[in-house]
Amino acid sequence: MERFFAKGKKSPYYQEIQAAFLTMEKQFEQTLRTDHRVLSKAATHLLKSGGKRLRPALVLLGGRLGQQSDVHQMPLALAMETVHMATLVHDDVVDSAALRRGKPTVKAKWGNEVSVFTGTFLLARAMSMIASYEDAYLNQRTAEVALEMCCGELDQMNSAFQIDESTDTYKKRIKQKTAYLISACCELGAYISGASREIVAALRYYGEAIGMAFQITDDILDYQLNNMTLGKVIGGDIREGIATLPLIYAAKHSSQRERILSIFSKKQKGEEEVREVIGLVSACGGIRYAEDIAEKHIAEAKKAVEIIEDRELREVYHQIADFILTRNQ
Repeated sequence: MERFFAKGKKSPYYQEIQAAFLTMEKQFEQTLRTDHRVLSKAATHLLKSGGKRLRPALVLLGGRLGQQSDVHQMPLALAMETVHMATLVHDDVVDSAALRRGKPTVKAKWGNEVSVFTGTFLLARAMSMIASYEDAYLNQRTAEVALEMCCGELDQMNSAFQIDESTDTYKKRIKQKTAYLISACCELGAYISGASREIVAALRYYGEAIGMAFQITDDILDYQLNNMTLGKVIGGDIREGIATLPLIYAAKHSSQRERILSIFSKKQKGEEEVREVIGLVSACGGIRYAEDIAEKHIAEAKKAVEIIEDRELREVYHQIADFILTRNQ
């Protein structure tokens, strides 16, 4: 997202957010420092490996809808990204992941025990920053989001290596594990800026819609053999037994349904088997179907922010929505 805002030199909003990013990165490392040497190193390790910073960008952008400055928005922006980082650390433990964004994970460098405590430390830091606003709704909303994220991840784990879930079940799961946090970033960024109730509600819906598209697009990348961007391992979801939208569609519509189910249900798969599933999913239109659904969510997101009177700011929100679909390019 930093590169995204750096490109938008025609709009003052892009320049403002780009400047805020520079301040945020400096504050981020200070925020994650602690007297415990190992915790401090582990917590800053993922930070230094980079990331899209979509969530803090949405918080900071929300400040343009009210009367507050970036200084006021910054603790929430840092907190939301810290929550996201905590989930990544915990996910890598659950998935036994050795790499993230092409670099060793906290788990790979320090092991499961340190990773679990690091994730907990990050969550505690985030809650502390949120509590600094002394706002009951802010505390309640972020706690609700954290709970939903846990439920979504557990549901995904419990359904591993099965393709018996419906499209609606899949959508509920990704809404919990991904879209709710992005939605909260949009909503709460506008909320703490003093924006109207109508704007806050519109931003909540906008964030949920782009969050759904974000996760669906991320799931699509797993099936694109020619895609080596974003540090994503091709076929990773298939290997881990995670049924995403392209596969769910293929399991219902492919003439090779039984073959897909046979390979997917195996806990140990060869590289050729993974590539075969990718080919079968693509051949029956599973990828195109998922792309269509993601595009519909983006259209809904754009419609939601039509309430924003500032045409230039509204266009920034539109462009972020478009970026969600094209970030692999």
